[in-house]
Parts: sequence; structure tokens; C-alpha cells
Amino acid sequence: MADKQVPPQNILKVLQHPAGGLVPQLAVVTAWISSISEDVREALIQSEPMVLLRGDLTNWNEHDLAALVASLMTALEHNRVHDFEMGISEFYARLNHPTLAPQLRPYIQDSSKNAISRRTAIMIAKRCELRQLQPELLAVALDASADSYLRGRAVDALGTCGDDTVPAQMLPLARGELGSDPEDEIRGYALEILWPKHLSADDLFGLITCPNEGFVGAYVMFLTKTLPNSLTVADLPVALKWAAAFVTEARHNGDFQRRSLADSIFVRAWKNLDSPSVVGPLVTYVFARLGQHDELFGGTSYRESENFFEDLKSDTGRRRCFLLAAAQRRATRIDVYHLRRAGLLRKDDMQWILNICPGGPTFEAGLDAEMLCNMVEITCDLDDRAQFNAVYEAALKWPVLWQRFRGGVRRRSAGFARRAAASRHAQDDERARRK
Repeated sequence: MADKQVPPQNILKVLQHPAGGLVPQLAVVTAWISSISEDVREALIQSEPMVLLRGDLTNWNEHDLAALVASLMTALEHNRVHDFEMGISEFYARLNHPTLAPQLRPYIQDSSKNAISRRTAIMIAKRCELRQLQPELLAVALDASADSYLRGRAVDALGTCGDDTVPAQMLPLARGELGSDPEDEIRGYALEILWPKHLSADDLFGLITCPNEGFVGAYVMFLTKTLPNSLTVADLPVALKWAAAFVTEARHNGDFQRRSLADSIFVRAWKNLDSPSVVGPLVTYVFARLGQHDELFGGTSYRESENFFEDLKSDTGRRRCFLLAAAQRRATRIDVYHLRRAGLLRKDDMQWILNICPGGPTFEAGLDAEMLCNMVEITCDLDDRAQFNAVYEAALKWPVLWQRFRGGVRRRSAGFARRAAASRHAQDDERARRK
């Protein structure tokens, strides 16, 4: 129709229903034609701002963009439209023009205006990175008497609209020291600004509190997405220390988000097991986690934990690196049993353990004798002749192991001798019978 130069009034007749308003199924077509035809655009700016927002605004002039913003904000203020649709904020960057900040400023400043129009103004400022509005956004963010949701949005916008002076003013918000924050939105957005450039790992993990279990927002996304993915090797010892303290005190149910954070810290540390600063705190965390008679994972989804254990099957080197670090500590038989239960210690590790014991071919110094004996005991089956022989040979070279197994060795040795004698007698009887 545009190519054929159909008059704008005829195009509008196609797009609009006789009873009034646009035909809903033609909303995208309307946005498209408005980007092509200035006359159609001018006719619809005042009545359909939310529809036109979805069009291609790259060729719109400053005057038309300003008119669209004014129409949109007025419609929001008078509840003629809303911004509830998922993903609508992705279109707000299209509205940027030289006089946008003065248009939005009254909505951000004036607390008597509609909360929805104020929220949209803040979100447009964020998408368009309007640093001219930093003072107004800071005023909302730091106003303890203002609506907590709008304050959260203002903090979020400061992530793109703020300068280097903003982070220092976010710390009280991250600590929860300035007004009500029932859904932790203010805290979550403040932490996004502060971490990792303006907050150390020690300070950050000191600020982590239990989130609102009934709401998944900025704080939960920070705990479960941003933070785990941004931890460096240098951060992991502090993170593991927090995780070990948390799982020691945590309940078996609830607090899913922080349990998921502990799981993510564990997985990230496991991938960096070759770092000397990580392996020790990781062993501490695992013993703390399993010592509560819990599984290795407490909050992560079933699929994610299954992926870890699937990778663990072929990752013998990394698993034994962990066991070597664990063997430097004294642990009870129950602690070692938990390692076995979690899949970190396996039956096929027995010969490797015997090899690193004193007298073994790959002896490792500095390992705890009691721990090694417990690991051998958990993994071996003395009723298996091959395993019995392996333990017996190792015990002959290491008196500590002999003392641990001497009773079992003697009983099973006598049993093996009786069975061997019985077998010989049976063979002799069979040969006599045949003869």
C-alpha cells in the first residue's frame, strides 16, 4: 500500500476496526507502516504509542520521537496503557533523542505521579543510559520513604546512568541500612553495581543474607547467576569458607537459593582444584557438607548435579587430586564413608591408595596414617583373594597398616588355607573316584 501511494486515511481504515481502535492482529503491521509513512505515524502517535514503540524508529526525526515519548508517558500516567508485557523494556532504547532527559525528569522526580509512569521513565533512562538523570535517580534510590520497588528500579538504572561516585553510595543499600526492602530488589541491584570492582570477597560474603523465598528477583539472580559466574580463583577460598559455614548451620529444607550458591561455589572450586589456595578450603567444605549426612548437592537442580557426576566418572585424575589433599587430614571412618557415599572415593581407588602408602611404589609424604588406613578399609574387600593379597603385601611393608588389618588378615588367611585344603581334598577324592 505504501509502494502504491495509497492515501493515509485509506491505510488507517484497513488498520482500524469500525468500532474504534486498531485491529489487534495488525498491531505489528501498524508499527511497520508507521515507520514508513510519516502521515500514518502522525495520525497514530497520540492514540497508539505502545504499538508504535515496536516499530523501526531508526529513521524517525527528533520531533516525532519526542512526540511519541510524550504520548507514551501521558498514556501511562492516565492508565490508558501499561508496561506489563514481558520484554517490553527491550524496545525503550529506541526512544533515545537529544531532549529525552528533560522529558523524563518530571516523572522521576514527582512522587505524586502514577507509579507505572515513573517506573517506565526510570527504565527508559536505564536503556538509553541517560547520565544527565543521575541526580534524580540517586534521589529516588536513597529516599527511605519512597516505594521500595521504584527505589530498586532507580538503583538498577544507576548501573548504566551513574558515574564513579555512585558505588560508594550503594553500600548502605547493599547492607539493608536504608529503608524497607521486602523483596531484596534494592540490595540485589546495589550488589550488581558494587561487585566485583568496589567490593572485596570478604565484604561481599559478609553481606549475604537469606533471600525472600517467595520472590525471584534481582537479589536471587545475583546470588545464583551473577556471583557464581564472576568468582575468580582468588575469591574461591573466601567463598568456600562462607559455604562451609553455611552448610554446617543450614536446615535440610528451605533456603534453596543459598544452598544453590554453595553448590555453584563447590563446582567452580572443583574446576580449579589444581590451585593450591583452593584445594584445602574445598576439602573443608566437602567434609562440612557430607558431615551433615547430606548429599554433595543441596540446592542445584537434579540435571546439573547429574552432569557433575557424569563428568566425574571420567575425571579420575581430578578426583584423586582431591583425595590426596583429603588424605593429609585426620578423618574418622564415618567421614571416609561419606566420601565413598558421595562417589568421591571408589572401590577401584584401593590399589592407588596402597601405592601412595609408606612402602608403596608412589609413596606420598605428609599423608595422615589413620586417614589412609580408613580409606583402605572402606575400599577393600578382604574376601576377594586378589584384594586380600594386595593389602597383605602392602601391610608387610607398612606396620601401621598391618596393625589395622592383622586380625582380619589372620582370619581370612586361615579361611583361605582351609578352603584351599578342602579344594585339594576334593580334587584328591575326585581323582580316586575316577581311578
